[in-house]
This record gives sequence, structure tokens and C-alpha cells, in this order.
Amino acid sequence: MELNEKRVYKTALLIFIFIYIVFFPFTNTTNKIDALMVLFFSLLFVYKTRRSIPVMLISLFILYVNYSVVMGEFFFQELYGCPFLEVKNTNNYGVAIRSLLIFILTQGLFYVSREYCFFLNSKKNFVMYVFFYILIVCGVIYGIDRSVERNFYSAAINPIYEYAKTLLLFLYLYAGDSKKYKYMILPLMVIMILQDAYYGGRITSIQIMMLFLITFGIREYNINIKKLIALVAIGLLATNLVAVYRISYSFLGINIQAIVKKILASFLISDTANYSFYASATHIAGSYEVSPAIRLSSFLEFIASVFVGSGTFKKGNVTRFIADNYYFNLGGGVMPTHAFFWLGWFGVLSISIIINMLINKINEQKNILQWLIGAAVIVNVPRWYLYNPLILFRGSIFFILVVYFISKVMERTISLSLISSNVFPKPRNEEEMY
Repeated sequence: MELNEKRVYKTALLIFIFIYIVFFPFTNTTNKIDALMVLFFSLLFVYKTRRSIPVMLISLFILYVNYSVVMGEFFFQELYGCPFLEVKNTNNYGVAIRSLLIFILTQGLFYVSREYCFFLNSKKNFVMYVFFYILIVCGVIYGIDRSVERNFYSAAINPIYEYAKTLLLFLYLYAGDSKKYKYMILPLMVIMILQDAYYGGRITSIQIMMLFLITFGIREYNINIKKLIALVAIGLLATNLVAVYRISYSFLGINIQAIVKKILASFLISDTANYSFYASATHIAGSYEVSPAIRLSSFLEFIASVFVGSGTFKKGNVTRFIADNYYFNLGGGVMPTHAFFWLGWFGVLSISIIINMLINKINEQKNILQWLIGAAVIVNVPRWYLYNPLILFRGSIFFILVVYFISKVMERTISLSLISSNVFPKPRNEEEMY
């Protein structure tokens, strides 16, 4: 009964704030108040995830992005904010920050705090392990555009590299309890991080580090909250150093100590988060320029792109559609404003509830498939929260489902082949094949 009463109070609070968000006018003062509320509920979300290290990785990343946006775009914008001005006004930034507020309010209020249970009851499978190892090596080799000139930053990572990173989860799965197989994964992780950093990338490296933490970190090294916070702090400094490195793609002549001091003096505000938030403001501005029919068409194309890819759907990628036709941006855009472009405030609330349900399910895993999807959602949070929600629905859910189905078919085929060759005795029932 007490739990139900708490849920009623939380729902009432959400409705009250939702009414404020939708109907209260935007001013510089209200925008700053909204920004502070975003920061407060981001901290609340982190606090509530303290019993689950994997989910805490999600909350800490969202906190860092939101902190950078709040500080860089609303309180120290002249020093650390995005320099673009075309859509930077009270209304566009007001809608964007309130979209963030609805999202983080939903997570902070309705995340169910519970301990994370590491469910991975899998057996070593040499054939499947080698298969995925070869796939990932091919991704590492062919997933980088090595023709990119390193005079200025330009993304060298392509989707092959991104999918190869997610396949590391399957590789860890098929390593079973073999220490040897597991530790053979580490060189791949290191190479992928170094290669990404060499070409000036940061997000992919962060994702691989997160993958390491939710696999090796939890199961092999018993990472706790104190160790996690220390590692996150080191990671923040490292990613900021990469940002300095990619200015000239060299550390020669650079005073590392002075750079570290400068990074600390900037309060660790992320320029990537601020540029992404500006892209979100272009979503808001663009939503006023297009008809409801085009917005709905964009949403339907986004859904189609989850299943068949985004190559043929020009309007499904909101950020690119806006940049090509209306307002300049450098890509990205925090997740809630994509939903605002499609369905307005209803879209923001809907995507917030969906994410809350997904995050809560991470701690309720009952089988290997659920673990794989939950792990992919965690690892890909830098992409789906900061850049494109397609990474969540296609790259973290649909992709995992497809690969899981293919891997099960392969397991069954291999088992039947070995049985027919009299390598293994015939199983007494179908379950023994797995």
C-alpha cells in the first residue's frame, strides 16, 4: 500500500510539473530555474542508482551531459557555450531544456532502486567464440576510414566499427567461464580504444570502457562505487586530453600539465554536450518551420529505419534533415528533442517513459537475451542519449535480437553437425543442444 501511495504522489508531481512545463512561458529566469531542476533530478537519478553499478554508468553519463549543458549553455555560456547563434534564443532553448527536464524527472522519480544481479549462465563455445572474434577483428580493420586527413577532426569511425564494438558482448558470452578466452578479449578492447583515440574519437572509447566495466569490472574485479567514481574521473580527464590532441593530432610542444589545469579550470564542461544541445535547439526551431504532416512522416521514417537502416530515409534522422533544409548544426541532439520534433510534448513524455521502463528492466534480467539487450543499452548510452535515438532501438535492441537469433541457429546447426558426425552423443532432449 505504501508503495502504491508513493507512486501516486510521484505521478501527481510529474503531472504538476508537466503542466508547468507545457503552459508556463519561457524567460531567461525560468530557463535557468529549469536548468537547475535538470541538474537536481540528474543527481537524484545517480543517487537512486547507487545499488546497481551498470545502471549507475547510465545515470553518471546523463548527469555529466546535463551538467555540461546547464553550466555551459545557461550559466557560463559566454565562456563555455556553443558559439553558434542562429537558433539560440529564449524559446528554443527553453523548450529544449524543458524537454530534458521531463526526461530526467521521469528517470529520477520512477527508477526503481534495486541491486544488480549479474545473469550470465553461459557455457564456453569455441566455434562461436572464434566466429565472433574474426568478425570483430574484421570490424577493427575495415571499420575505420583511414583516408581521413588528420589536419582537423573528422569522424573516421563507421557503422561497422560500432557494430563490432557491440559484438564484444557476444564474444564475452561465448567465452563462458574460461579465463583464457576472456582475457583474449582485452587486447581487442585496447586496440579499439587506441585506434579510436588516434583518429581523435572519444565516444567509442568511452563505450568500450563502459563495456569493460559491466563485464570484467563487475565479475572479475568487483568494482564498487568508490572505484567507479575514481575511474570516471580519470576517464573524463583522458577524454578531454583527446579533445586537445585532435586540434593538431600531436602532443608535441603541448604542456600537458598546463592543459590539465585548463581542463580543471573549465569545470570539466564538455563542448560535445553543448554542441549537441545546440543541435537540439535546431530540432525545436525546425519543428516550427515544418508542417505536422512532415513531422509525422519523419517519425514514421525513423520507425522504418530501425528495421531496414537509415540510408533510404532522409527525414528519419531529424538532425540531418534540419541541417540539410533549415538550420546548421554539427550533428547530435539529446534524445528528448528528437521526440519533440516528431510528436511535441507527448513525444517527450512517451520516450521518457519508454527509457524508464528499459532501464528498470536492466536490473530484472532473467535470461541471456535480456542481459545482452540491457548491456547494449548501457554501453550505447553515449550514442543514443547524446546523438541519435536510432542507436537505442536499432543498435541496442534490434541488432542484438537479430544477432542472437542468428547465433542460436548457428549453435543448433553446429550441434546437429557434430552429432551426425558422431563427435558428440545424441542428446536426450532438445535443451541439451544448448
